[in-house]
Amino acid sequence: MPTHATAADTPPSDPPGRAAPSVGGLLAADGWAVLIAAVVTAAIVLGSYGLARAAGAEPREAILAALALMTMWVALSSASLAAEGKTWLSAAIRGAVPADTCLLALLILAPLARHPNARAAYLSIGGVFKIYCTLAALAVFSVAAVCLSSRPTGRRALALAVSLLLAAAVASPFWINGLLEAIPYQSGKTVVAWAVHANPFYSVTGAIVERVRFFWHEWGMMYGRIGRFADYPPPPIRWYSSALIYGALASIVGLCAIVFRRRPAAAP
Repeated sequence: MPTHATAADTPPSDPPGRAAPSVGGLLAADGWAVLIAAVVTAAIVLGSYGLARAAGAEPREAILAALALMTMWVALSSASLAAEGKTWLSAAIRGAVPADTCLLALLILAPLARHPNARAAYLSIGGVFKIYCTLAALAVFSVAAVCLSSRPTGRRALALAVSLLLAAAVASPFWINGLLEAIPYQSGKTVVAWAVHANPFYSVTGAIVERVRFFWHEWGMMYGRIGRFADYPPPPIRWYSSALIYGALASIVGLCAIVFRRRPAAAP
């Protein structure tokens, strides 16, 4: 009887010659990228809060500035980091760094960001984890979308597309006016509702609205100078709106990625 394994014994999902990744291999491949991304993310979140406070901003305004930059950074960086991963696990580790580091940075800011004349903090522990749910959904969606392609050039192209899509979602108040002017009022109500729920910054501020008393889409400048939201009834915000939307998209895209990546290659 033969005592050695043959090519027919190899499972189709495990290509011959590809060993399971080890901890040392992951650290060698991704360690520096993960460390640099974590440092940059922490510097953006903590640094933006510190600079705002140094410039004379109240803790409330400083934390809102930090949350805005944090949301945009996760939207822009997660897919790009994931695109450089050589395996699914590597892509997931890299893509999760911005959101995970933001969680740690917010836990540091939570006891610092307080009302000057009150003991209440603007960031509660529960609020921090609600914010993290939105950021994690963005990261998972970014990783899943990048994994649609097995080629480095394809992953980078997908990363660019995902980053632009998420940046457009965050910046929707600044470009939606033209669309609203070109469609009927009833359709505009639907567009505004989707734009609000799909904007991760709305959900981020919605997670702590009871403490900061701020809704981005109800801000006075948004009505008076930037957008046409005053023409439409603002939909109610739930902190989990964006998390549900991008979590559902991540599930759909992830299933598509599994199907595409496991499709057998055509014979030469």
